[in-house]
Amino acid sequence: MNSGFAMVFILLAACGSAGPSDCFINGLEIHMETGASCEDAADNLEFAQRLLAKAGIVRPGTFETVYAGLRVEVLDLSTLGDSAIGRYTWGEVEGIKLTRSGRALFHELIHAKERRAHEIPPGVDSHAHWEAAGYVALDEFYRGGAKTLHE
Repeated sequence: MNSGFAMVFILLAACGSAGPSDCFINGLEIHMETGASCEDAADNLEFAQRLLAKAGIVRPGTFETVYAGLRVEVLDLSTLGDSAIGRYTWGEVEGIKLTRSGRALFHELIHAKERRAHEIPPGVDSHAHWEAAGYVALDEFYRGGAKTLHE
């Protein structure tokens, strides 16, 4: 299934284990506290990557460059304390934190790309333009098609 997008490579995986696992997929380090499968994480990342490219958010073939060094953590939590299911942080420590479902990955990848490209300066509402840009619809489409990493 080579549709012109980078193939997903899993370099290290403790797939399906009961405890934490670390996966390295398309240049991202994904740490999962839940013991979810690296294959499911890879499928979701590939799905997100296809949507990002199709929407023109990240050009095909540049995913690993755009997100180089970004760490993703899937925490064994149902919310991040304020009903959020995902959060992108930047500054001294940059990364994406997701709740156990992992369904906010696409959403947080958009935030990371915009911050890294300086498209949205700190302190500005980072969702203000999402409806007009089509990001809300894309995010809903992703959440409807992504695999749940852990209930």
